[in-house]
Amino acid sequence: MPVNFSWAMFSLFAWLVPHVSIEVGQYRRSLSFWLGVNFREGKRVVSKHALIAIVSALLVIIGTAIGVALTTKELDPNMINIIEGMSLFLAAVVTLILSLKSPKWIGVYYSRKRAAPQPLFQCTKVLAFNVRWSIWRLFCRVYFSLLPFYCSANAAKITVSMIAGLAFGFLMDYIIYLGRRKRETSPSIMWAMGMAFFLVIWSCALFQKGTRFIDTVWGRNEWKGSKNVLLGVISAILWFFMSLFVHCYLWLRTKRMVEEVGLGNGVLKGYLAPAHTRKGERLATSLFKEMLVSYRKRRSQESTPGKMMLKQTPALATVKEHGEEGSDGEKADDLEDANEDFGDAREDGFDTEQKEQPELFDVITDDDDELAKTADSAGLGIVAVSLNVIRSTNDSGRAKACNSTNNGTDGVNACISTNDDGGGVHLSNKTFASTPSKLSSIHEEAEEDNSEPPTACSLIGKKCCGCKQNEWKERSLTEKTIVIIEWILWVGIAAGFTFFTIINIGAQAQVASVNRWYPIAEAAIYTDMDLGAVCAINEAAFRPNSIITTFSSKEDANAAGFKVLHCGACGACSTWHNLRLEWWTRNYLAAESARCAKKSLLGGRNAVYECLMKEPIQFDAACSECWTDDIICTKNNCAFIYLQSQLINKVGKL
Repeated sequence: MPVNFSWAMFSLFAWLVPHVSIEVGQYRRSLSFWLGVNFREGKRVVSKHALIAIVSALLVIIGTAIGVALTTKELDPNMINIIEGMSLFLAAVVTLILSLKSPKWIGVYYSRKRAAPQPLFQCTKVLAFNVRWSIWRLFCRVYFSLLPFYCSANAAKITVSMIAGLAFGFLMDYIIYLGRRKRETSPSIMWAMGMAFFLVIWSCALFQKGTRFIDTVWGRNEWKGSKNVLLGVISAILWFFMSLFVHCYLWLRTKRMVEEVGLGNGVLKGYLAPAHTRKGERLATSLFKEMLVSYRKRRSQESTPGKMMLKQTPALATVKEHGEEGSDGEKADDLEDANEDFGDAREDGFDTEQKEQPELFDVITDDDDELAKTADSAGLGIVAVSLNVIRSTNDSGRAKACNSTNNGTDGVNACISTNDDGGGVHLSNKTFASTPSKLSSIHEEAEEDNSEPPTACSLIGKKCCGCKQNEWKERSLTEKTIVIIEWILWVGIAAGFTFFTIINIGAQAQVASVNRWYPIAEAAIYTDMDLGAVCAINEAAFRPNSIITTFSSKEDANAAGFKVLHCGACGACSTWHNLRLEWWTRNYLAAESARCAKKSLLGGRNAVYECLMKEPIQFDAACSECWTDDIICTKNNCAFIYLQSQLINKVGKL
């Protein structure tokens, strides 16, 4: 492995690029229901605040990397090996995750997010907050995972790994973009499966390398030479079949879900909806949260309360009816084109009022057939609703921060902006279709934001505490279990990696202190150790009632017929009982005392004292008190060194 390269940093930054691209694309494409000037203003807000979020997050990551790298210089070589092995393992896992997500992004595997409604934004302030929040959330997911790999890393290692990872991420994003533009099902499947297979093989190679690397550090010389290679081969095969099992599960789940939603008899054709991505939006728009938005032409020249009214334009005339040939992605783009054309016409003074009667379109999710059946059976039909009337007026005609009012139209709100010249009214909020059963929750959300503009605190509180209760209720038990497990794993990994990094930072600080003060302590304790007092025992009667006392020098002890036990005066542990125990337990005393020392981390001093007095050590009270003082002193000054030594299997060598 190159010294100046980290596979973990490479894979995590590669993971970031398509995820951030997808988030930005989601917001940009969801603005297709904003019209005219507000559509352009929304795109400007998305671009601006996405850039702010990305730059600020990268600055935090770079600052953290510099801080950790500088405080963990000259790390123990075995700890560096542990970090390199962890890097390979993490890279293998992240690469496997990318192999599982790539077919979802291209449109081959089922994703529940395809059926999720678009987020509703009442104004540019809410839109900007959501863009920043979404991107920061993604960076937060990798921030803690990156921490251990900054340890003892130099500038070249961090820079090269980061740039290489970003480059590979953009390459993946481009491949996904090309895969989604395939117009036929079979090429899309082959494109997705080829990419997934390549990533799985790469993941297996990383996993077997990590297994062999860790064995070198933690192993007990049982897998050397050819056996070490065999260990890598076995681990790679096991990892490959595990990856294959997960891919098979997702494939079968996709076929089952396709059958359930009535898109085919277990065939993926019809489920795939390649996105016709606009050139101006490029990669960042290749995934529209996989809504599979479809449009159905409704009754012409009819005005129904709650319907979205769109002026007829040449671009709108090209939108196909639901059921005609053409993909849903094409229809979404046609509507977006219509919005831009409508905005251009209005800005150029085009008299939109002279156009013919508008046509009405429903905007519904990929399960539109089920929604239609539900609504039609109730005799209510599908209604497209837009939350919160937001009337914004300024000199430039651009959307601004919200002031919400209710237009009093059957409880359904619309977002509009009016120019100072009084000409034209623009629908500037997004719409989506809902069954009557879902309208109550929609109106409740509308009422919450119906009076005052949202504050930063309220937006953060809603993100942290809102929990998307309706979406959570609609999930199956399996999906809920997977989400909970994912959160537990993420929290566990974040906490573990943070603790691991703190241990290395603390250990290096304590090692620096030891290196500074050890020469002074050694000179004070050991320079004249053979010239001072000694503790000696009556050699002729080495029994429980033997005499153990202090002499001013070893010569005096020898002259009196005593045997020297140790340098220095006799102490609390220089008794027959304790000396006998130290001799009998010499093969395991260090390990048992270390076990007692661990109890000081949570139980404190008393826990250590009681442990030393119990079996298998059983020191007396005075000696246990002395050992406890020594352990507590070590904990206060060398705890991180001890914890680090536990990780690299060197406790016995301290």
